[in-house]
Amino acid sequence: MKKKIETDELPSSLHKDDGSEKTIGIGKRICEIRMGLNLSQVEFCAKLGIHQNTLSRYENTERSPDAEIAARICEAYGISFEWLLTGRGFMKNNELSENVFPSKPSIQKPKDVFDISESETKTFISLYEMQASAGHGCFLDSEPPIIATFVFPLSFFKKILNANPKNCFLLSVRGDSMKPTISDCDFIMVDKDRATYKGDGIYFFRYDGTLYVKRLQFLPKGHIKVISDNSTYEAFQINPPNQEDVAFDFTIFGKVIWHGRQML
Repeated sequence: MKKKIETDELPSSLHKDDGSEKTIGIGKRICEIRMGLNLSQVEFCAKLGIHQNTLSRYENTERSPDAEIAARICEAYGISFEWLLTGRGFMKNNELSENVFPSKPSIQKPKDVFDISESETKTFISLYEMQASAGHGCFLDSEPPIIATFVFPLSFFKKILNANPKNCFLLSVRGDSMKPTISDCDFIMVDKDRATYKGDGIYFFRYDGTLYVKRLQFLPKGHIKVISDNSTYEAFQINPPNQEDVAFDFTIFGKVIWHGRQML
């Protein structure tokens, strides 16, 4: 019978199992990867061929993965090896690809792994360290890190939002152009599954290198009207590119499906 190889210890060149700063950092970054993808520990392990208890020890900084397991994590989830080991550079190898926010990877689940809808009552939504502009626009020049993860009841997505939580993320909003609907410093939840036309509504998108959260009205022949709920901001129109317009930059990241604010 072929024995499953599951190693826990890094060679001394990468890690000493003594609670060192490097050990703690790797464990936290592994947890950040998993939480950012909205994966349970069992789901995350399924693609790596390791046991859940081993992953738990990594995340609790009791052990760090050896070089082989670290390489598996990077290969399976598109993570930079340098970032995983040191925290320097970008988390993702492809930096801003796939509309900045990575989709959940396809996983071949074993029989003992169940969908979240069958076994769990809560889910985790990541908050990115960037601001969507409800004003004159916010520039994006790097991949945003995850700064927090919030717990939501799964029933909230099933019964109220009608959305898959694994396709959703949180952002804070800057500016007042969407008042009274969305105010400065509000939080919005964006559904990546609605990154294509899903009816008129409020979307998070990039246009000419600038990030916006605005109401989009889809017009005939591919034209899009960008509308602010605050009437002091003028609407503008995005026209479809012609064949010679190679610099055209317009990407919808998703539709805003929820917002929240602190009561002062």
